[in-house]
Amino acid sequence: MAKRKRHGMSHLPVYTVWENMIQRCTNARHPLFPYYGARGIEVCEEWRSFTAFYEDMGPRPDRFTIERIDNDGPYCKANCRWAPWSEQARNKRSNRYFEYKGERKTVTDLAREHGYAPPTIFNRLRAGETIEEALRHGALSL
Repeated sequence: MAKRKRHGMSHLPVYTVWENMIQRCTNARHPLFPYYGARGIEVCEEWRSFTAFYEDMGPRPDRFTIERIDNDGPYCKANCRWAPWSEQARNKRSNRYFEYKGERKTVTDLAREHGYAPPTIFNRLRAGETIEEALRHGALSL
């Protein structure tokens, strides 16, 4: 039997990222499998090897996570990058986008740009206001 090559990096955060990526895409018992593997999200053949993944992605920067640029695409070099949580949160299927003054933005982005806490705008939208109405509340006259 051939010996497995050891990389000695299983204690690093990047290894945990890789291991979790593999599990959520291939293990039907993983709690996140319905949102990844069952949805057709795959890990490219090359990245099934940790060393190949590490060669492409390098170490995980502090407070960063792996992000798929195309949320419906595979985990592969061309579709992945390290991104901070705050940025990755904008790439979720559950985000609500609005067209506002010719730009497509999330509710969170619009709220912050207009000086509101995001829950304020979410609550106004739930109450039936349009995005324009929700952002007009309390606007200061200059």
